[in-house]
Amino acid sequence: MKEIHVSINGNDVTGLGSLDNPFRNIQYALNYVEPGSTVIIHNGVYEPFVINKEASGTKENKVIIKSADNEQATIQGIHGEFSITVHMVNVENITIDGLEIIGGGLGIYCISDNSIGNKTLENITITNCIVHAYEDKEGIIKVRATLLN
Repeated sequence: MKEIHVSINGNDVTGLGSLDNPFRNIQYALNYVEPGSTVIIHNGVYEPFVINKEASGTKENKVIIKSADNEQATIQGIHGEFSITVHMVNVENITIDGLEIIGGGLGIYCISDNSIGNKTLENITITNCIVHAYEDKEGIIKVRATLLN
């Protein structure tokens, strides 16, 4: 299984995604995900990110995005704007584990949109996460399916 590390002290230009030479941004690290990968996010506050269908796992080899053991990764949404902090589009076989998600109009938003590829939302696990709503917005999960015409 492939591990990809992300740290606030990492670098997307010179980083390799290793423990000793991590990437800086979760979004950048997702470019290197393949089925069975685990993205390990170390202590710190990170920008919102989008998980698209190319980052999906398989039933046998899920993709896991998680805080490092005994560490707390926080995903900070944009306050005062209607935005999405963790956005999953047409994904399947993904686990989100141990993240704190703060702010944004929607904390976690999952969408199955056939206008950008025919994938269903399937086998998505969200565990050990703390999701904070911003003001009176939606903090937990919003799921919407676009139907075929």
